[in-house]
Amino acid sequence: MVGLDLTHQALATPELQDRVRAVGGPISKFILDIWEFIATTHGGLLQIAHPAVHDACCVAAMIDPSVFTTEKADIRVEIAGRWTKGMTVCNFEKMDGMRHFGGSRKHRIAHICRSLGRAWLQ
Repeated sequence: MVGLDLTHQALATPELQDRVRAVGGPISKFILDIWEFIATTHGGLLQIAHPAVHDACCVAAMIDPSVFTTEKADIRVEIAGRWTKGMTVCNFEKMDGMRHFGGSRKHRIAHICRSLGRAWLQ
């Protein structure tokens, strides 16, 4: 799983936007338009300096998993919480006190991307 906490580390910096702009063509324009939309609609709300490249992170995880550091975790979607309804909740194996899903971790184990190597954006 590639969560928002990770994808907000991968930003379309001005340098990256210039590289995409230099490629030219309709696909580059489409990508830049999406990033502009994200920057104007989510930038202030999320207080991030540049638009996040969420989808590129997911694709990168499929192409080259070594780009990310992952950890195994039991993963659930919260459906009853007042403040967390619809939120993905991860119960990490290596963290003490995180065994609160009734011992059924074996049924929902996933590799959760925890950190991002910056080199793949350069």
